[in-house]
Amino acid sequence: FDLLAFLLISYDSFFILYCFFFFFKQKTAYEMLRSLVGSEMCIRDRSKEDQDKLCEWLKEVLGDKVQAVRATGRLVDSPSILVNHESSVMRKLSKLQNMPMGTRQELEVNPSHTVISLLNDLRQDEAHQELAGQVADQLLDNSLLAAGVLDDSRSMVQRLNVLLESCLKAHKPAQ
Repeated sequence: FDLLAFLLISYDSFFILYCFFFFFKQKTAYEMLRSLVGSEMCIRDRSKEDQDKLCEWLKEVLGDKVQAVRATGRLVDSPSILVNHESSVMRKLSKLQNMPMGTRQELEVNPSHTVISLLNDLRQDEAHQELAGQVADQLLDNSLLAAGVLDDSRSMVQRLNVLLESCLKAHKPAQ
């Protein structure tokens, strides 16, 4: 009898879970919780054309540091990620052997992230083109650092100091 009761309870629990997942399977993550920034619906909020223009601009600014820049929907908390890059060990080995390494690393950006959205607005303002370029370079360096393949952090630190200075100047309290 205990086994029969266990099976009935297990079947009921399974049925409830099945109904729960079936119900939520019909909804996107965006519809269930609108604060999820990585969902497909959030990404569709920005027009495809706007995303393409931003990616083209980023590729132009970053030059041959990256092979391609594209928008992605798989990022949630990060503004960008580096993909298709060589490991840090391979990079060090190629440097030791004086072998040139081709750039095949690609940058994927999350168009729903606040940093990317603000960068997109900033790049369209002619008065802030230099700042937007610095932010784009910093975005790439952050991705390189997160991937563990940043070769030299000195330029990144200098750029960070410039960005911090401009941020603090913009929010300087009135005296």
